Amino acid sequence: MAELHVINPTIVPEAIKLRVGAYVRVSTDDEDQENSFINQFDYYSRYIKMNPEWEFVDMYADEGITGTEMKKRDDFNRMVGDCQEGRLDLVLTKSISRFARNTYECVKTVRELKQFGVDLYFEKEEIDTRKMKTETELAMLSSMAQEESISISKNVKIGITHKMMDGTYHFGHMPYGYRKEDTKMVIVEDEARVVRLIFRECINGKTTNEIARELTEAKVPKADGTTEWQGCAIRYMLKNVTYMGDVLLQKSYSAGFPFKRKKNYGELNQYYVKDYCPAIVSKETFAEANRILEIRGKKAKGSNNEERKEIFLSNMVFCDECKQKLVRIKFNESWSCQEHSKRKHDNRVAPLTDKKIREGFVVCYNRLSANVENVLVPIIKQAQEYKALQNSSNVKVEEINNRIAQITEQILIIEKLKATECMESAIYMQKSRELTTEIAELKKQKKNLTGNNECDNIIKLTTRIIRILEAAEAIADFDEDIFKAMIVKVWNAKNEIIYECINGLKLRVSKEEV
Repeated sequence: MAELHVINPTIVPEAIKLRVGAYVRVSTDDEDQENSFINQFDYYSRYIKMNPEWEFVDMYADEGITGTEMKKRDDFNRMVGDCQEGRLDLVLTKSISRFARNTYECVKTVRELKQFGVDLYFEKEEIDTRKMKTETELAMLSSMAQEESISISKNVKIGITHKMMDGTYHFGHMPYGYRKEDTKMVIVEDEARVVRLIFRECINGKTTNEIARELTEAKVPKADGTTEWQGCAIRYMLKNVTYMGDVLLQKSYSAGFPFKRKKNYGELNQYYVKDYCPAIVSKETFAEANRILEIRGKKAKGSNNEERKEIFLSNMVFCDECKQKLVRIKFNESWSCQEHSKRKHDNRVAPLTDKKIREGFVVCYNRLSANVENVLVPIIKQAQEYKALQNSSNVKVEEINNRIAQITEQILIIEKLKATECMESAIYMQKSRELTTEIAELKKQKKNLTGNNECDNIIKLTTRIIRILEAAEAIADFDEDIFKAMIVKVWNAKNEIIYECINGLKLRVSKEEV
């Protein structure tokens, strides 16, 4: 007789959704609607959410920044960080040219993301790295995007050069004291008064550092709204011919690939245009200030080679008690605190010699090299744990993403109403401005929640120190290159020397040991 066996139904496990994000590099041109953040966010958020096998993680967008160098793109680097942390499985992007125009960086990043288990899909080229057997096709298309970028750059340069030659070039960044109205430069009188003061104080005998200190103490705002003035910036202003109404074009230029700005020392033509804009100071005032700067410059060159050799320490050595910058004493090659020298009290901190700084660093370096696992690795782990704690705020991030999507829909609706003349221009402009402002604020909030900039920076800098230690294990003698790569400040305490590293770690050595 046949036997009957009952096969119980099995529960099919729920399919794990693919965690998907999108990277876009958006246009800052108001007329380029296709590449605007609003349209790309709307497109990719809908596109990802429509796929039942995908889970929308985040949108990464960099605005108006070059695609030739990835280090300049904050959201791109945030996306790579999320991939490293295991938050993404797939990243969508419009095209290779929006992802990168540098072949080496593009292929390198694809390899890096694949090591993290993350794939990319380039929509325009229809390249899916999950199906890619070799990198040849990607490298070839990346190279084409790079050549396109170089070609565009050359054409732009030719156009700019022609405008420079006929004196019609209008530069975008306005010097302090000016603003642009249409294509004309006009004087900002509040700032112009500061410019005139700077020239007057220079002619009256004050140094650029003294002028900078007085402006800082008076809390005079700079163009960016901050009040911390530097002597080098004052010197640059005093030498800027724009303030007497003229302009020197092509003081710098883009060279190589990725494009980097270089000072023009005569490699390319420069173009001097007289009476280009309204003058803030007279030509006589400008000439006198620059005559004084030239005289001071010649005197400064009288310093000997040994002094210049040690100059890298001049902004690095501080008193640990009063936090003042130390002053170099030439005759005995040491650093002294003026505050303690004035008071002459019994317990004042003794001057710190160059020799002790060098020998103390060798001791601290070798100790750290022998204790990487006990000192540096825990710093990275703590930063990663804190970053993970911050990432637990993903619920808030999701709320922000949803709100951005809602605002995007509202903007698209009012754009359609405006296009069909169902909304007045004035109302449209006001509403559009309110919505775009809210989006910008939401993006800022999201960056604060997800960026983990401080943690990322600590991890990056601590990793850099570990690599330095791995490359040169123990050292017998002072190495200036290693010192400059690792140390940002040296603190002179009563009984010890403290070396502040680039990641904030402080290394201490007793003065009796060196």
